[in-house]
Amino acid sequence: MDYACFDLIPIPDLCQDVFSDASFNERLLKSQQEANEAMAITCAFCEGGIPDPGLVVPKTGGLTCELVKATATKEVNGTDTCAIVQNEERVCCPTKQVGDGDDA
Repeated sequence: MDYACFDLIPIPDLCQDVFSDASFNERLLKSQQEANEAMAITCAFCEGGIPDPGLVVPKTGGLTCELVKATATKEVNGTDTCAIVQNEERVCCPTKQVGDGDDA
């Protein structure tokens, strides 16, 4: 018995029947592939986290960093809109610069 199969379906006989069904395997692989593709194409924004999600981003009509990130999740990497949204990362999730005074 395949250990991974038993993890998903704890009944050995059923496990063999389900995983020997080619159409089931194709659907399982296709759904995983689609999920991976969706993650790869979603507009990335502050992937390391947002220190202050409630911070209002200047010149956005009152949008917070949290709302800007929500907008990013609806966009695709490489588009003009994604690039505009990603430009606000400088406000929402600035990276620590060497020599910014916090070095001890």
